[in-house]
Amino acid sequence: MSPAVKMLTFAGLGLAMAVTLVVIGLFTGSWWGPKNPILEIALTPGLLLWKLSNWACPPYGERCFLLSERQIAHHVWGFICYVVAWWGMFTALLAAVWALTARSTRTRAKAARAD
Repeated sequence: MSPAVKMLTFAGLGLAMAVTLVVIGLFTGSWWGPKNPILEIALTPGLLLWKLSNWACPPYGERCFLLSERQIAHHVWGFICYVVAWWGMFTALLAAVWALTARSTRTRAKAARAD
């Protein structure tokens, strides 16, 4: 498998995992209320990214997404931040696991050939 195909696969899997986690977190938030531990875990990295983007976009701040003052645009931007934060973490995790698995497989193959 070529490196480009591997990275596209990791990015696709990471995106699917991120969207799933955020959606599950948001739905469990409606069941258990705002003090839901799953919701807090699912939204924390995205909240940090959201606050960073609000800080980086003065004078617009919270209206940074399409310069909209509508609350729905603000929520869409928040959802995008939640997904992007987890997408990056999941993609990096998948790439690291693949690299470690490939390395250990090569090491075992070399040891088997040496015997």
